[in-house]
Amino acid sequence: MQRKKGNIIAGIILALGLILIGASFLIGPIDFHGFEFEDSTNYQNEYTEVFSNPQIDEIYINTINGYVRVEGWDNSDIQLEVKQRYTGYPEGRLEELFELTKPEITFLGNTLRIVTPRLTKTAFLKSYGVSMVIKVPYGLVDRVEVKTSNGDLNFSNLNTQITGDTSNGSISLFKVSGNAKLDSSNGEFYANGFTGYLYVKTSNASMELKNSKAQVFLRTSNGSIYVRDSLLTGTNNTLKTSNGRIVLDSELPESGHLELSTSNGEIELIVPYGTGAVIDADTSNGRIILDNVPVLAKEIGKTSISGSIYGGGNLYIDLSTSNSNIRISGH
Repeated sequence: MQRKKGNIIAGIILALGLILIGASFLIGPIDFHGFEFEDSTNYQNEYTEVFSNPQIDEIYINTINGYVRVEGWDNSDIQLEVKQRYTGYPEGRLEELFELTKPEITFLGNTLRIVTPRLTKTAFLKSYGVSMVIKVPYGLVDRVEVKTSNGDLNFSNLNTQITGDTSNGSISLFKVSGNAKLDSSNGEFYANGFTGYLYVKTSNASMELKNSKAQVFLRTSNGSIYVRDSLLTGTNNTLKTSNGRIVLDSELPESGHLELSTSNGEIELIVPYGTGAVIDADTSNGRIILDNVPVLAKEIGKTSISGSIYGGGNLYIDLSTSNSNIRISGH
């Protein structure tokens, strides 16, 4: 009986050993310093670089687990501020890590490239990230492209074409002119004072645009969309979400197509006085509510309406939701 019990214990120990060996292949070698919870370590390193009179028209940035801010300023130089962060690593490795993850900066033709090297393996319970703030002379560059993960993107005081891609981070624009294509997940979007064409996709977060003049494509899920005190331009504007509200309280274009679409969320459209449009609105398990807006209806029911407002025109508006109301009001 004792021998049988010993065999069982030996078998369990062997199985645990095999599991740990398999895990080491999947996640890399385990440095048990990471398990010393009473002596948890967080370190960071900061430095600044300045590039005088740069002859570039494009900036490309690629980093990991950190935020990126791109700001326009009146200075003629480019200034780069870098913050490196490490968690769970022993202090003796810091100098090595600072060098291994120091962003590589190259001038390639008319492009400034700033790329954070990746560590080949990151041990369990250890993490690192590199954040950046770059200040560029206003009007110097025609294009900015930024990629990160687990970090926010912020662009301000710029007149340029912007491409931004992050995950688990918010995106914001402040006083930006040009075209912007932005992608995130699990991060909010906010813009104030934007002018141009705006394409933004995110998920599980809300979106807000104010004090702007733009043609827009705004899409999220499990979050609301608010567009206020702005002017929509162009011939095709889309606000689309699910499980969230849509509120549009802005000046509308004179022609083209405007789509507001959601599910399980209310749509509120505030139409400026005298803005003529052809409108189709449809919901299920909700009502169409008209408030102080003249509608000449071709078809009207409790959950749908088709017709024209302020005499119609060349602007076509489609509103659709489910399990909630659609409110159309004038001011």
